[in-house]
Amino acid sequence: MQYILENSEIHEYLDSEIHENSILTLKFMKTLFFQQCFPPKHIRAVEEKEPLFDLSSYINSPNLSDVVLVTSDDKRFHAHRLVLCAQSPVLKSMLDSDLWTESKNREIAMPMVSGRVLQVVLEYLYTGRCLFPPDDLNLGIELLVAADQLLLEPMKRKCEKTLSEKIDVEVAVPMYQTAYHYSASQLLACSSHYLLLNYKEIQDPGHEVLLQLLQNHSPDQR
Repeated sequence: MQYILENSEIHEYLDSEIHENSILTLKFMKTLFFQQCFPPKHIRAVEEKEPLFDLSSYINSPNLSDVVLVTSDDKRFHAHRLVLCAQSPVLKSMLDSDLWTESKNREIAMPMVSGRVLQVVLEYLYTGRCLFPPDDLNLGIELLVAADQLLLEPMKRKCEKTLSEKIDVEVAVPMYQTAYHYSASQLLACSSHYLLLNYKEIQDPGHEVLLQLLQNHSPDQR
């Protein structure tokens, strides 16, 4: 059976049921959307393994450094091209190609990240560990975005796992929007599930977030 609802049908359902029959709403949401759009395969476990290397003594060290990374807030970090190229396909393309002017520059602008974000990114690149305060959700989201932009998939999954464990009424909407925009499948599944199970507590004037969720994950969009 295929479920495809027009906008008018969704609005009619929401207006008549969303605040009057929570049991029906929960059953409708879980059956129609969560189980179809987010099967268990989308929720990936993050394996905690001992790093295979530890170059922590070289993080932001001028010793053997051959490049300086400059962040959006004008913080400067000493780095090593070999490590950056080995860890990130994006940085390798930037630093090891004649097509990019950065390949010949001593200083490389990193306008997409702040100093505190790059500090954690470099720790990951040099040690394989992604450590940040789990209660600092803004930093976690910034790190997820940076990991996505630099194609650091294991780091991205670690950020998703940490953020997924911190979803509550106040942050469920921005978590969902971030996850959808950056294709963070585990965070998307968890935030969507939370929204559907706790929708009556969510601040969503006009049902805009719920409508977005339904439209983004309807069968004809997958």
